[in-house]
Amino acid sequence: MSFDRIQNALLNQVQFSKTVTKYSIFLGTNEFFEDKENIELAKLGKNEELRNKFRDSYKKSLESLGYQHFGIKQIRHYYDILFASAHPKGIDFWNKACKIEIDGQRKLF
Repeated sequence: MSFDRIQNALLNQVQFSKTVTKYSIFLGTNEFFEDKENIELAKLGKNEELRNKFRDSYKKSLESLGYQHFGIKQIRHYYDILFASAHPKGIDFWNKACKIEIDGQRKLF
């Protein structure tokens, strides 16, 4: 997902109406695009904060579907992985999996 595209959609909602519609359907609401704080973040080019707000909107959408347990892993500045589970065992699995690096090396702590 390109946050430049989301930034443009926040600033030019008529011109980028297809993008607004696409992500509003994904989030289950268009509140993200109506939020004045998000529009201001887009104007200021604060993409990391905007990315966090988008992720929070997605998490809120998942909560409305019954997911209660979440894990987030940031992959440098490229993207976030959001894990959601309706069962507490799911987050236990997630936490154990996150201790294993891509090369198979496990983290001590």
